[in-house]
Amino acid sequence: MFLDPDLIREMRPQLIRVARRAVRDPALAEDLVQEALTSALDPRTTHDGTRGSLRGYLVGILLRKVVDHHRVTTRRKTQAGFDETMDSPRDFAPFDPERTLHPIDRARALSVVEQALTTLPELQRLAIVGCDVEGLERDVVARSLEVSEGHLRVLLHRGRHVLRKALEDARMR
Repeated sequence: MFLDPDLIREMRPQLIRVARRAVRDPALAEDLVQEALTSALDPRTTHDGTRGSLRGYLVGILLRKVVDHHRVTTRRKTQAGFDETMDSPRDFAPFDPERTLHPIDRARALSVVEQALTTLPELQRLAIVGCDVEGLERDVVARSLEVSEGHLRVLLHRGRHVLRKALEDARMR
């Protein structure tokens, strides 16, 4: 597959946005995007060359890189005896809260969702980011996360439940 420099410049901000939502560290996000683009340029990779599916293809590679990073990090922290910690995301807007929440304003709803997202286990968070935020096809996200589509549905259901509960609790306050 050939990626011309203009196409990489066009796709890079989208990939950075996905990576930052997944890892919440700008420098690490840049590194993961670079790894994903390098993998995409590997002659052993396959892609049909259509522009429309290229985004999904690259995001799929990126999500695999994120999962690999989390596995290594979790393994290291477990071996060192530390719990996994996560910072809060800076710019996450998973859906239109006005459609979901009538009584609270959009900024507060986004803040509630951002906070709730940080409490989700890794695979649930990545499933939500891939399917709900980026709008990728479920089969692409499932392959990227190395789970079955049935398991992906469970991850989405559980993650959405936590986000919905957080928004409902915010309405009560």
